[in-house]
Amino acid sequence: MEKEIARLTDHFIICGAGRVGRRVAKEMAARKISLVVIEKDPEQARWAQENELPVIVGDASSEAVLREAHIERARGLATAVASDAENVYVTLTARGLAPNLPIVARASEEEAQSKMTRAGATVVVSPYAYAGQRIARVLTHPKVQRFIDLAFAPVNEGGLDLQIEEVYVAERSRLEHLSLAHLRVGFGVIVLAVRRKAGQLDFNPEPEETVAAGDSVVAMGESGKIRDFARLAEQEAQSSLTDPV
Repeated sequence: MEKEIARLTDHFIICGAGRVGRRVAKEMAARKISLVVIEKDPEQARWAQENELPVIVGDASSEAVLREAHIERARGLATAVASDAENVYVTLTARGLAPNLPIVARASEEEAQSKMTRAGATVVVSPYAYAGQRIARVLTHPKVQRFIDLAFAPVNEGGLDLQIEEVYVAERSRLEHLSLAHLRVGFGVIVLAVRRKAGQLDFNPEPEETVAAGDSVVAMGESGKIRDFARLAEQEAQSSLTDPV
C-alpha cells in the first residue's frame, strides 16, 4: 500500500472514513478514479483496508500527513471528518499547501459554512440541506429524480453509469473544428453546453456549431466514453481531419 500511495498522481484525497467519506470513496472507486483515504481512527481506517483502498492512518489537518498523501500532485480534496471545526482545520492546512487545489468541505451547521469558505474551501456541502432538497424533489418530481438516480449510479448498483464532464479542447486538438453533431455520432456523447474561450457559455448549442482550441465542452455520456472523449480532446491531430457530418 505504501508503494501504491507513493505512485499516486492526479488523484483525490478523501479526509474521513465516516458515513459521508465512505460514500465519496465508494462512488469514486466504482468509477475507477484514483484516490487515497486519510483517517485517524484505526477502526474507521480498517473499512478502507478491507475494501482495498489506499489509506493513511493519521490526522488530515497535519501538513506531514497531507504531504504523505501527495497533496502537491492531487486533483482535488474532500474533507468530511468528524466535526465542522476539524473540517475547517483540514481546509486551512490543505489550502496553505496547495493554493489552487479544489477543496470540497462538509458542513453540519449553517454557521460553519462561511468559516469553511473563508478557510479556503472551494465548495461547502451540507448533507442535511442536500437531503432536504432531495426529499422535496422526490415528492414533487419523482420520475425526474428517479432518472437522475439511475443515470449517475454505477452499473454495479443498477445504474446507467452516465457522467457529465467539462472537457477542455487543447491547442491543435483532434476535436478542433469538428461539429457538435460529429461529437455525438463519432464519440457517443451529448453536448449540453460549450464554454467559449472568450468566456460566454452557449447552452444547448446548434448541432452544426464547431469547437475551437480554448473552448470547454460540457458533455454527458457513459463514463468510459467520456474518459475517451476527454483524452482525445488533449491529443494533437496526427493529420488533417475533416468533419464527415
